[in-house]
Amino acid sequence: MWSVESIAEIEAAPSAVWRLYASPGTWHEWAHSTVDATADGPLEVGAVVRITSSRGPRQRVRIVTLDPERQLVSELALPGARMTFQYEIEPFASGCRVRHRVAMVGPLASAYGWFMRRSNERKLAEETVRLAKAVRSVF
Repeated sequence: MWSVESIAEIEAAPSAVWRLYASPGTWHEWAHSTVDATADGPLEVGAVVRITSSRGPRQRVRIVTLDPERQLVSELALPGARMTFQYEIEPFASGCRVRHRVAMVGPLASAYGWFMRRSNERKLAEETVRLAKAVRSVF
């Protein structure tokens, strides 16, 4: 297993951040490597979101946790591993703190980590900055 994360403080209400998380049509504005994302139906636990990435084939992620204004977790099945994308919102006095985390588990997680971990670490840092900009430009 391996994981990487990035934390940022955003001067916006948790509800503003949540609107971006809960709208796959906005994911290309902040999520690293995402060019397009569409849900097959309402965003709820079990829903599938189809993601077009700038670095590979179209993929399907499944929503595994959805706690409005607090947490969204999706999961991507790969051969020999499962990759999770966890987005958390924690309110504080002048806005909110967001935590973006990518984790991988499974027998081939270490092999995937060899070429994906460092890249994801860098991209998550960029992603939280992009999220803050997207929140400011939309709300």
